[in-house]
Amino acid sequence: MKKISILLLSSILISGANAGVTVKGQMTQKVTVTNGAIVNSAVGVGSKATQNIASNKGNVELGSGKQEVTVKNGAIVNSAVGVGAKAEQNIASNEGK
Repeated sequence: MKKISILLLSSILISGANAGVTVKGQMTQKVTVTNGAIVNSAVGVGSKATQNIASNKGNVELGSGKQEVTVKNGAIVNSAVGVGAKAEQNIASNEGK
């Protein structure tokens, strides 16, 4: 079966260093999308959509572990619509301060 991987991100890209992330051991992070999509979007003044999928953000210290996200025939959607709206989503992710 042919696997189709689609990763869609809005034009709003979150910039910034992931400084401080320390991995002590073996860490596996995997995202698999088959016949599906991952969508992140923000619409409106002051809106912000933040999405972390199988990732590390901020000051995170990890030992050994495995983080896996599998989407098959479905979707993961993160959206912020409206003035001042904010959507934040972390899936199989580590977020520090």
